[in-house]
Amino acid sequence: MSRDIDYTETDDLDNLDDLDDLNDLEEVTEDKLPEEYAAPAIIDPAPTLIIVAGYAKTFRAEPNNAERHFQYGRQFLQSGNYFQAVKALARALRIKPQWAEAQFYYAEALAANGYDLRLTLAAYNRALILDPKLIEAEHGRILVQKLIENSLK
Repeated sequence: MSRDIDYTETDDLDNLDDLDDLNDLEEVTEDKLPEEYAAPAIIDPAPTLIIVAGYAKTFRAEPNNAERHFQYGRQFLQSGNYFQAVKALARALRIKPQWAEAQFYYAEALAANGYDLRLTLAAYNRALILDPKLIEAEHGRILVQKLIENSLK
């Protein structure tokens, strides 16, 4: 099942709202990702399970706490659980859509998880719209734009 997403409307998070169901996004295998986004060969499941358990508990207790979703999203990203990072950061952005730092880490999680490059580019662009001085987002945007250009050759 394919979704029509307007990738030109980077300042509209409505296109990114339905991220709890990511099964229909294009899958990208690890061999297609740039090296800096490749997942570690072996991920220790113990820290990830602890993070997941803590997040589930927090989510039930504080479902509208954007900062907590953001914190767990960053922890998931650092532990290599990119799918959960995308979900947690998307929830933070639903609550606080103008949060540039959360938008940047959301873009990083999309890139690390191998989602559609155009969706990832839109997320980096959104972060830069929210904070034009966010240098890390500019670097990510440039990298993803080059990947898109190379894929068209």
